[in-house]
Amino acid sequence: MSATADMGGRTDEAGSGNGTTLRHHRAVLILGLPTALAQSFAVLGAIALMTFFKSEAPHDEAASILQDPALAGFEWLLVNDLGTSAVLLALFLGSLIVSGVGSVIQGYLRLRLEVFTQDPREIFLRTGWLRRIDRRIPRDKIQSVTLRRTLMHRLTGTAELVVDTSIQGESEAVLPTLSHRAAIQLRQELSRSAAPTQDGRLVDPSVARALLYGITGLRVGPLLLVGGFVMTQVGEVMQLYADSIVTGVEEAGWLITGLDQLNIDVGFAITAVAVLTILALAWLLSTVSALNMLARFELTLADGKFVKRYGLFEASSMTLPLERIQFLRLDGSLLRRALGYTTVHEAVAGEHHSLRRAEVPLMPLAGAEDTRRIVRLALGGLELNRLDWQPVSRKAIRRGLVRYAFALVILALAAVLAFGAPLLAVLLLAAVLAPLLAYRRWLSLGSAETEDVVAVKTGPFMKRIWIIPKKNIQGVDLTRTPFQRRAALASLTFRVAGSGHFSRPHLPDLPEAEAVYMQQRLVAHAARTAWWTGPPLQGGRSDMPGTPGDGPVC
Repeated sequence: MSATADMGGRTDEAGSGNGTTLRHHRAVLILGLPTALAQSFAVLGAIALMTFFKSEAPHDEAASILQDPALAGFEWLLVNDLGTSAVLLALFLGSLIVSGVGSVIQGYLRLRLEVFTQDPREIFLRTGWLRRIDRRIPRDKIQSVTLRRTLMHRLTGTAELVVDTSIQGESEAVLPTLSHRAAIQLRQELSRSAAPTQDGRLVDPSVARALLYGITGLRVGPLLLVGGFVMTQVGEVMQLYADSIVTGVEEAGWLITGLDQLNIDVGFAITAVAVLTILALAWLLSTVSALNMLARFELTLADGKFVKRYGLFEASSMTLPLERIQFLRLDGSLLRRALGYTTVHEAVAGEHHSLRRAEVPLMPLAGAEDTRRIVRLALGGLELNRLDWQPVSRKAIRRGLVRYAFALVILALAAVLAFGAPLLAVLLLAAVLAPLLAYRRWLSLGSAETEDVVAVKTGPFMKRIWIIPKKNIQGVDLTRTPFQRRAALASLTFRVAGSGHFSRPHLPDLPEAEAVYMQQRLVAHAARTAWWTGPPLQGGRSDMPGTPGDGPVC
């Protein structure tokens, strides 16, 4: 007989066979209430914004109560129109009641119907109430086990357990409401790992390191998001308060006089202030996000597994067996490399999108020695500084020259049209920069091999090194653009499980014959067959690198 336990501590007899059966904790009934509250506030905010913008546009007296002129601006907050306020309050309460009752009903159905069972050979999960799903997963297919705790989980003494297999983009088993103790015990059983000890700790929690990671990690995505929002709001404000802005500019004559004395255009000054504001806000978002994710980050090695803990408000703990790591990626931006740091990411087959694993590296900021240590531990003793890096074809310089020259000419013309910059000076600057950037790009490209590992590096600005065990390669694509075919060049892209959150490892601008030989050799090694027995092709490399030399960390 198997013991069935809910997370409140009760056990009863259920079913037959060997194994432990778990049901949800009673807290599943209320765990969705914060989401219901957030949805209700979202409904209220959407109606309020719709009312505000509609009140700014022309309307007739027959408009609905939500378009009443009394709602112009933000006066509705002052409850000048009790009828309108009552409508908004009723909509909010109605949305809250519907969402809350729906959340409790969903929790009750999950509590009564969903079951999780695990035995030495497999795990079994039954989910759904209209469409019932019974899922069985062999235990040896489990890639990683993650324990997460939001604020509600911590208040109710529960946790969420996520079991990942090799299926990309989804988790095979998600147990959202286990007791904290049961979740820890189940994670240890599924990962066959003892509790981590202090002796195996690799990274200690550090608020300073989290802040440094955020400050040096500004990304284009948040920048564009904040930039678009700021420019939209600036446009709205200028339209609504055009008269006030004109009056303010006239009163700030001293500012206009100062800009004139400095030979600075007023439009350029406003643009510069907007750009600096966008940069400051984007940096602030990046830093706050990094602090939330990494302020309590720690990495431990225990019993052949990495245990990664992170999250300030939403605490997560991930157990990662070393043999499940598909490849490592080392990232180094210009700023981080100048400070002597590299970011180490791990790729594991079957990553769930909700874990945001690409944002939580294996080691956020690692010095040269720490990077080599992590690579050595994760990849069976590989010495990173003994890899023999081989460059790509020198024809890559010509391709880079064409690419950078085209981009720089476009930027030069834009600068001339926007700011009146001297055309000749800008074009001369582009002519100097293009060859330098092309040569730097060529230096940044290369590959290295050992008997069991292939490594590739790319990126003149954001330098990246992929280190891939050959046994994990599932395929190698050889691509040739029209320009590459003309120059007898080719690019290789390595298909590896777990690369869904990353760009796939790739190596551009190899000599074509060398790329074909490397593709065939790596696929043969991954397939555990030796159907390629011929000698290296003309210009190809040998199967093993030459004399090891010191290579860059990143």
